[in-house]
Amino acid sequence: MGIYWVSEKEPQGAIRSWLESRESIWVEKGDFDECMLLLRNVFSLPHPDSKRLDQVFAKYISTYQTLSNKIATMAESNPGAVALKEAIKQTDQTFPDWWSVELEAERLKQIDPIKADIVYQKGLEQFPQSGLLLGSYANFLRDYRKDNVRAEDYYQRALTVDGSNVDLIQNYALFLARVRKD
Repeated sequence: MGIYWVSEKEPQGAIRSWLESRESIWVEKGDFDECMLLLRNVFSLPHPDSKRLDQVFAKYISTYQTLSNKIATMAESNPGAVALKEAIKQTDQTFPDWWSVELEAERLKQIDPIKADIVYQKGLEQFPQSGLLLGSYANFLRDYRKDNVRAEDYYQRALTVDGSNVDLIQNYALFLARVRKD
């Protein structure tokens, strides 16, 4: 379908050569949002819903976690390993809200659960109203620390904060069924 550059000005700098190498099309329109409004109207496109956007973000996080875990275990002697590890470190720090905590803890779970626990606890001090972080910590307590009493407490806290989140409800239900046999 091609690549389109929507702007009243021609692209400049490094992006121009990238666009040219891909035979992009320049749409001389001063406002990208106005252009998208017209396209949506002409093609009768539906409005995006938050569920779809949440799915895109969740997929992005999942892919990033897989990639960053692979890079974290990469030998320093691999070509580009140092630059990739530095990129991961800097990227982790720029994630909004609780995701930076989850990403750091995720990498530590397998190799050092005690450090992962510390990361979660510090993160929960910073983001005490994050239902997803509370739920993730509950999963960690259940799976890695085998501390079902605390895990149940954190599942309940997570649901108090975000009681309509399907993932939190499902994880707690699975906990109750598998661990509590309830």
